[in-house]
Formats: sequence, structure tokens, C-alpha cells
Amino acid sequence: MLDPNGLLFVSVAVAAVVTFGIHLMLRRPFGRILAGLRENKLRTQLLGYDVRRYKLLAFVIGGAVAGLAGGLFAAWGTFISPGVFSLQQASLVAIWVLVGGRRSLLGAFVGVAVVQGLSDALGGGGGSATPIILGAVLIAVVLALPEGALPALYAAARRVLPTFAVPRSAHGDAAATADGEMPGLLDRSGADRSAAAEGALGGAPRAASAITAVDLRKEFGGVMALDGASLNVTPNGVHCLIGPNGAGKSTFFNLLVGRYRPTSGQVLLGDEPITRRRPDERARRGIGIKLQVPSLYHELQVFENIWLAAYAAVHDVDAANTRTAAVLAWLQLSGKADKPASALSHGEHQWLEIGMVMASYPRVVLLDEPTGGMTREETLRAVTLIHDLARTATVIVVEHDMEFVRRLGAPVTMFHEGRVFASGSIEALRADERVLDIYLGRGRAMLRIDRVRAGYGRTAILDDVSLTVPDGAMIAVLGRNGVGKSTLLKAIIGIVPVMRGQLSLDGRDLTRTRTHERARGGIAYVPQGRDILGSSAS
Repeated sequence: MLDPNGLLFVSVAVAAVVTFGIHLMLRRPFGRILAGLRENKLRTQLLGYDVRRYKLLAFVIGGAVAGLAGGLFAAWGTFISPGVFSLQQASLVAIWVLVGGRRSLLGAFVGVAVVQGLSDALGGGGGSATPIILGAVLIAVVLALPEGALPALYAAARRVLPTFAVPRSAHGDAAATADGEMPGLLDRSGADRSAAAEGALGGAPRAASAITAVDLRKEFGGVMALDGASLNVTPNGVHCLIGPNGAGKSTFFNLLVGRYRPTSGQVLLGDEPITRRRPDERARRGIGIKLQVPSLYHELQVFENIWLAAYAAVHDVDAANTRTAAVLAWLQLSGKADKPASALSHGEHQWLEIGMVMASYPRVVLLDEPTGGMTREETLRAVTLIHDLARTATVIVVEHDMEFVRRLGAPVTMFHEGRVFASGSIEALRADERVLDIYLGRGRAMLRIDRVRAGYGRTAILDDVSLTVPDGAMIAVLGRNGVGKSTLLKAIIGIVPVMRGQLSLDGRDLTRTRTHERARGGIAYVPQGRDILGSSAS
């Protein structure tokens, strides 16, 4: 039986061994994957990692450490009661980590020293106010030092002492030029661009594949987001999807990549049915996606973002390092390899996510609005990147920028109301009046107001007002107070009589009909005062 001092020595020794072991584990690929999973579960899964397996392993490791600590606690106290493991004690663990720094192993120890030292200093004098004081300390630390005490000390030391600065990664240096900068893609010669692309895209272990959607349907709570969409995209090259917002393009992508299960229909990768495969299983088979909003590991380095994608494909540290350096050179991000992804510009976020997709040697690449928020120069660069991608993979692009689509020079498929509406070249679709009607809202008139005069008594508030509302369109009526906006709505529903002119709904004249007839005919009105039935009416 150890005395208290001996048990303290054993506990400190065990804590040191466990900390060192976890430190070594976090430096291994397994630790990097856990760091990525902590930052972005969705992106980790879309890279091909089985997040359920890694979360289970992390839980098992954490449970083993907690069990070891519980055994030492029992040896110290010689008595165990469920009351010891109360909600207050459990919350203290979170407070220790937040105060010390949740991204640092030593931060937890610092948090224990600060919080428990403060609790012991308050002692009996703090009394029932101790939790309040600790809560105030936690709030102050979270607001003033969001990363925790220890990371804040490291940051301060790096500013004061240059020797604390984090050295550049050897991998980043390997991919950078001598001065750490890469020439812009648009400034490179054709030979330079080809060399960079060959380094990133050459040696792909698997060929591009066709991808086929057969009669895909997806319903969300009674709303049919995708209604029988079928599309076959042949290997290699670029294919563009266009269509107004809400047409089903992003839903279609999410069905291809496995984020959603279709209500009905089938997805084929080459000749293999993958409809029931999880997103990570589809990623391992060669489907990569860049989401509409960049999905990155913002707190990890640019190098680590690409490395996690490369390692998911090659499962070898040296090969992943080489692959990452080549992709960074292709993206012209070698000089920023050691910066956190959050420090990049919006356009660089888009390119970084494309690079993560490409680093995993995909057979099919799905790009959801890759030029969103980019400048003209960045958009031109994106055209070159996508053509490079198409050398080794089948690329499908969702985009609203028609000039960008034209520059890609790819076949185009238009979605509308959850269906494939038209296919062809961008020039042919631009000349299609049906397409223009959809984009410009030039469909048949659902509601027509023709030279209407309306008002109250003999006072005309509306005079010679005309308006056409196409089927499926949304119209905003603007103006200062008193110019007739509410009167217009009341005239449409029939509360205010029309003195002259005509109102029609879907070709049917409503000018002389009463309010309840218009309501039954399909016009709904929400008044300014939000009139509802009172409790007496119920």
C-alpha cells in the first residue's frame, strides 16, 4: 500500500507516460486524422475516412485514460461513490481544458493548476460564491484568450522572442521556389503550366470513370427537390450543370456523393451501383466533391489540408508528402504551406478545396460553384485549373456564371424544378427561348393588372397601375408610405374596389368578383396588421 506521497509520484509518472504516448500518437497519421475530424467531420468523411471508426477509436482511447485515472483516484480515496462523478465535477474537466487550451496537451495541466489553484485559494472564504467566481474566470478567459492560456503564452513568446517562431515545414520548402514565392498561373509560360500540372496530375493510379444517375428522386418532407433526374457523364472532360436557384443542382450533387439517400433511383460509378454506399465509401472509389461553401480544415495548416487528402488515397507518409508538395506547387500555394487555411483569401480557399479533391486521385470530380466570390483574374485561373483536372478525371461543374461556362467550352445540362430540362452547348441554350423564359421570369402571366384605378370612396389611391406577375415569379413592391402599396394588395384580394381597369388570375377575369371568391380561386393575403381569429371565434 503506497503512502499519499508515493501515490502522488506514481500518478505524476503515469500522467507523464500517458501524455508522452498521446503526443507521439498525435504526430502519427492517426493523430492528424483525428485533428481533421475534430475540425471538420464532413470534409473528413468526403475525403474517404470512416469517421465512425475514428470516433470510436478516439472514444476508446479516451475511455481507457479516464479508467486509468479513475483507478488511481480509487487508490487514493480508498472509497468510490457515484456522487463524486457529479455534473459539477464533469463540467470542471471542460473548464480545465478551455482555460488551459483545448488544442494543447499541456494546456489541460495548466488549466487544472489555474482553476484548482484558484478554488483552493478561495477555500472556505469563497463559500457558495466559488462556482460563481469560477464561472466569471471561465467567461473572462474565453473572451480574452479564446484559444486558452497556454497558446496565448506561446503566441506572446513568438512575438517577443524570434527563436520561438515556428520554422517552415520542410515539405513546404520542397515545393516552393528559392524565394518562397510562385509565379501566378496566368503569368506562367505554357511549359511551366504543363510541368506543374504534370507534377500534380501525373501518375494517377486509376483512370477517370463515367458516372450515371438514373431517375433520381429526392423528397424532403413532402417537397420534391429532385424529380426523376437522369444524366450520364462519360469519362474525362468537363460537363456543366446550370439552372436557376432551387432547380435541384446541389441536391443532385449530394445524391451523387452520398450525403443524401435518394427517395428512388440509382447512381452508377462506371458499371458499379453505389446508391447505398456511404460518402466515405464513394470517396474511396474515386468520387471527390468541392462544396458550394468551401469545406476546409481552417485551423490546420495549408499543407495539412492537402496532406490529409493525399494520405486518404495513398496510405503512405512519404508518398503523401510528395503528393502534397506537387499539388501545392500546382496551386501556387507552396509559399503559404505553413499558414493556417483560415489565413487564405476566399479565392485561395476555393483553390485549396479543389487541391484537396485532386490530391486524392479522384476518378470523378464534382465542383459546386467553384468561382463563387472570385475576381475576374481568379475566375480565369479557375478555368485553367479545371481543364487540368479534366486530364485525369471526369469533372462536373455547377455554375451560375455563364461567361465562365462559355470559357470552359463544355457540354451543358440545364436543371429546372428538379428535372433535366435541356442539354447542349452553352450557345444553343442561350438561344433557346424556353431557357430565357426560365432565367428571366418570362413564363405565362399568372396575375395581370391592367391600368387599374382603385381607392376609397371617390378618392383614387391607384391610378392607371399595370403589373404582370409571371408563373413562379416573386415581385417586390417598394415605395414610401402613402403611395398605394397596401392599397394595391387590397385591390388584388378585393377589399378595395376597382374603379377602372382589369384584374385577371391565370387568364380568368377577377375584376367584379368578391373577396371570398378570389380567396377560393387561389389568392392568399397577409394583412399588415396580421389579422387572426380571436379566442372567442375558436
